Amino acid sequence: MEMLLAIPAIMAGYTYVETQKIERNHPPQGQFLTVAGKKVHYVEKGIGQTVVLMHGANSTLADFTMSPTFEALAESFRVIAIDRPGYGYSERFVGADSPAEQARHIHAFLKEKGVEQPIMVGYSWSGALVTSYALQFPSDIGGLIVINGATHPWPTPDDWKDVMGSTPILGDAAAWTVTMPLGKALIGPGVERVFSPQPVPVWYKRIPMELILRPGQFRANSEDLIGLKPFLKRQQAEYENITTPTVIVVGEGDVVVSPRIHAQPLHKAIKGSRFIRVPGAGHPMHHTHPDVIVQAVKDLAYYEKSE
Repeated sequence: MEMLLAIPAIMAGYTYVETQKIERNHPPQGQFLTVAGKKVHYVEKGIGQTVVLMHGANSTLADFTMSPTFEALAESFRVIAIDRPGYGYSERFVGADSPAEQARHIHAFLKEKGVEQPIMVGYSWSGALVTSYALQFPSDIGGLIVINGATHPWPTPDDWKDVMGSTPILGDAAAWTVTMPLGKALIGPGVERVFSPQPVPVWYKRIPMELILRPGQFRANSEDLIGLKPFLKRQQAEYENITTPTVIVVGEGDVVVSPRIHAQPLHKAIKGSRFIRVPGAGHPMHHTHPDVIVQAVKDLAYYEKSE
C-alpha cells in the first residue's frame, strides 16, 4: 500500500525534473512584453508591414519560427510570432480558454508594440482567435489569413485527454503524473498524423515539441480545446460581419481540421473572401507549402496598398 501511495509522488518528481531539463534545453527564443500583468513571449524579425503569426494547439511559436514560412516572410515584412497565453513562455491568465479573450490580449500586446493594421495569420486553433480578432477590432486589422483553421463546431466528441486535462483536480493530477511519460510516447505518432498524408519534414525534429508536456501548458492546451467547440457554436453566426480582406488556405488532405466543416462555410459566410485549395496537402501548410502562405500574405498586403 505504501508503495502504491508513493507512485504518484515519484511520477510528480520525474515530471518536475523533466520539466526543468526541457526548459534548460529549450529556453525562450525571443523577447518579453508585459500586458495586463502577464508576460507575452514573442519573436520578431524583418521590416515593413507587420504580419502576426498565431500558432495552434499542442504547440508554441516555434512551430512558426522554425518553419520555412517565417524566414521567407521576414524578407519582405515585419513578422511577429507570439506564444499564446499559457504556451511556450507566455503567462496564462484567468479566462484565457476563450479565443475572444486571447484575441483581446493579443490586441493589447500589439497596441503596446505600436503595431497598426497587422495582417493576422491564424493556424488551426488560432483560426478561432484571428476571426474573433477581426470581429472585435475591424478597424485595427489590415488582413486576415486562416490556415486550416478551426472556425465551426464539429460533430465528433472531445478527446479524452483534453477532458481529463481540463477537469479540476483531475487535470492537475494527470499533468503531474501520466502526461510526461505518456506524452513522450505519443508525440511521434501524433506529429505523423498531423502531417498526413504528407511526410514529416526533416527540420521538424528541431522544434521543441516536449515543451507541450509541461504541466502548465498541458492544462492550458486542454482547457483551450474543451472550450473551443462551445465558443465556435456562438461565433459562427457572426462571420458574415467580417469586412476584413480575407484569405482562407486549405489543405484538401487535412485529417485534423475538416475543410468541409470549417473552411468551406467560413468562405461562404465572409463576403469577398478568397479560397485557396491545395490538393494533397495536410494540416501544417506553413511547413509543407510555405510558398502558398507567403504569396497569400503578399497578395493581401498588395490589396491593402491598392485600396
